[in-house]
Amino acid sequence: MGIQPPPAEPFRPDFSEGAETGLYLALLELIDEGLILTSDETILEANTAACRLLERDYRDLIRQPLATLFPSDKEFLHARARWFIQGQSRGSIRIALPGGRSRLFRFIAAARLRPGLHAILFSPDLIGEVYRDVAHTDAFWPRLAAAVPQPVVVLDEAGRIAALNDAARAFFPAARQEWLLQPLTHFAAVSWPEEGEAPLARIEGLGEAPVRARVLQGPQLGWRVLVFERLPRFAPAAISPAPSAPPPDPLAVALRESPVESFALQLEPLVDLQQRRLAGAHARLVWNHPAVAGLAPERLTELARRAQAVPRLTRIAFARLPELAARIPGRLTLTLAAEALRDSGLTAALETALAAGIRPEALEFALDLPACAALDTEAAATLLALSRRGIRWIAAGLDEAALPLEQLARLPWSGVMLPAAWVAGLGRDERLEALVGGTVSLAQAMRLEVRAQGVATAGQRDFLAALGVRLQQGPWFGPAVTSGEPLHVRGMD
Repeated sequence: MGIQPPPAEPFRPDFSEGAETGLYLALLELIDEGLILTSDETILEANTAACRLLERDYRDLIRQPLATLFPSDKEFLHARARWFIQGQSRGSIRIALPGGRSRLFRFIAAARLRPGLHAILFSPDLIGEVYRDVAHTDAFWPRLAAAVPQPVVVLDEAGRIAALNDAARAFFPAARQEWLLQPLTHFAAVSWPEEGEAPLARIEGLGEAPVRARVLQGPQLGWRVLVFERLPRFAPAAISPAPSAPPPDPLAVALRESPVESFALQLEPLVDLQQRRLAGAHARLVWNHPAVAGLAPERLTELARRAQAVPRLTRIAFARLPELAARIPGRLTLTLAAEALRDSGLTAALETALAAGIRPEALEFALDLPACAALDTEAAATLLALSRRGIRWIAAGLDEAALPLEQLARLPWSGVMLPAAWVAGLGRDERLEALVGGTVSLAQAMRLEVRAQGVATAGQRDFLAALGVRLQQGPWFGPAVTSGEPLHVRGMD
């Protein structure tokens, strides 16, 4: 008979080392979240849940260097800076497990309970694990639960609340802590979408009015992730009946029914002032219809939104891209609306275009302000997936309400766009000039490429060039042409 290893010692709080520490640990033995008490460098104490979550024996944790919890020294130093220097109290972090494995954990950190004593409370980051297959340098998705402004709730296969982010806690009274591992139906009535319907659930009881939540597949079979809308809560139909449908818009109907041949791509030259050459073209779809002669591409997007035709027009534009790639040097830029990112056929349409000969690295998408504001979990997953193919993404909206700067850092943007409205104020509005200068400095510090739209004068061109904005487009460099006409570039000297 072999020698049996001694059984793991149960946790026994040691009051002799301080009643305060012992009391903390005795109380926190009653919850399923892990707790470690630590100095800046050493693990001082751990509760039983911490041992279970970290898959270590109590004796393998106590008095061990704090660095042993992390996959690398670099990640340890980063975590220590977040917790003890920057004072970050909530977030998500990767912890090392035995056998060379690692796992994401959400944490609540209380630095300096007293000099040299910190408390870290942690639990599995189930929301981050939903997106563990989306690889992007561990910079965005692993911290999804802590980062997204929308409330997010994770339900297990029994409909119990397994995790929720800080924004979702607003639905639960501060004194109510029994939500964990309790069915959501204890707190609210849920109407799940039927098969074939849009993946939206209607939930009553979490506030003064019902709320809607997008339903995503959870981290395990049968689990669900609910992403609540940030929009104002809508009233129940019994209290506020839906208004009668407005009469159909004749122009919107005409747009939906127009043949493919009535659409064309309009190209605007993109120049590289540093190399004095044509760098590519910005393509926008135009509609050849007698009633909308000269309709600006931005107005066409608004009309397409009313007609619910954005996905169709996006696919039409994709179908024209291979033809352009064969004759336009450099990059092709296409502006995408929010509805295009939610289109389930977007990726398939793009794959068809790529198969026809477009190099992914020569293709970039610009997202306007509404599209940036609509970057929910589903849209961001699309952006991440396509960026892995080598496709570049330009943020055309830097409004804090549309694209928070934190999100600018966490998603794989390759550049930012200076709007034509900002460029138009150069030389006339000192505040706009300061805004442009600050934006350029921020983007350059983040190693993001900057490009300017709407350059109409030599003064605007030179002002931007002095800031280091070498990629510019606008009427100063030549007129926009339809896809069958050659680009005429001027104004670089």
